[in-house]
Amino acid sequence: MDYGDLRKKVIDAGLLERQYGYYAFKIFYTLATFAGLIALMLSISNFWQQMLVVVALSFVSVQVGLLGHDSAHLAIFKSAKWNELAGLLFFGFITGIGYNHWVWRHNAHHANPNREGEDPDVASYAQTTEELAGKKGTMKFVYERQHRLFIIITAASVTAYQVYGLSYNWKMRSSFQKWADSIMMGLHFTVFWAVPFLLFAWWKALIMIFLLRLMMGVYFGAVSATNHKGMRVLRKGEVLGFVEKQVLTTRNVRNGAVVDFAYGGLNYQIEHHLFPAMPRINFNKCKPIVEKFCKENGIPYEETGVLESYRQIIGALTKVVIEYRKAKSATTIAQTSFPPKPI
Repeated sequence: MDYGDLRKKVIDAGLLERQYGYYAFKIFYTLATFAGLIALMLSISNFWQQMLVVVALSFVSVQVGLLGHDSAHLAIFKSAKWNELAGLLFFGFITGIGYNHWVWRHNAHHANPNREGEDPDVASYAQTTEELAGKKGTMKFVYERQHRLFIIITAASVTAYQVYGLSYNWKMRSSFQKWADSIMMGLHFTVFWAVPFLLFAWWKALIMIFLLRLMMGVYFGAVSATNHKGMRVLRKGEVLGFVEKQVLTTRNVRNGAVVDFAYGGLNYQIEHHLFPAMPRINFNKCKPIVEKFCKENGIPYEETGVLESYRQIIGALTKVVIEYRKAKSATTIAQTSFPPKPI
């Protein structure tokens, strides 16, 4: 099993080369749609029509965030500087998530996907009974019901990322990266949180702000959850090679024009984890090469449909909760069934 041979085949196929034309078009029409929706919002007065625009704006906002994801992986430009500037615009200003925190968190995730104690994304849901047992207070109450609260947890994901982004920048040492991202995030909260109160009735502004973050979270959380949730969780001390570590913990969602667009290439998660800097438009061409490599080396290549991926996720989260409750019940019985002290 030689990753070097696989990488050479991918390079020879030209799949790691920059795709400037694709990204120029993608960035232009995504930002144009984003601006157009804001203009539409300002031009109409009907409350329910405005709410529909907010829902559409949440979808496009996540599409912008997916461009930020690509720039953070240096997939858009050859220059790290230009990728960073794009990430600051897409993440810091437009989505308010924060570029610095995203890069740190996502790099840690790619280095050790689904590994306990090393992948920050593992904590999004309790994927083992030990992890669930370690939750405290309100979080414990939520995660003991994670299989029923899946949508609520995903809905909160973008707001949580915004809080994490602010906290991460606050703790950073003074640097260009700290202040550039902080300024961009400050502009985001000014434009997308404060300005609405100047343009609309206070109650309408509150609803818009809440609904936008809620729907962004539902969309982003649902898309990102299909990548690794319900897949193999690597325990501390478990050693696997690079390819096995990336493939066995990862799930692809079956491709198609609609899925490719909605998922922003994240449905090719196996190919993305093996080649993080690959432009997303090349994943479909890379997939047969990776599938063949996995088959030749006896590595399971997991790919499911959209609905099946969520069934697997909910099933895995439910199993963890049931096993935890059984273990908790057994412990309680054992603690209360000891013989009484002699009189």
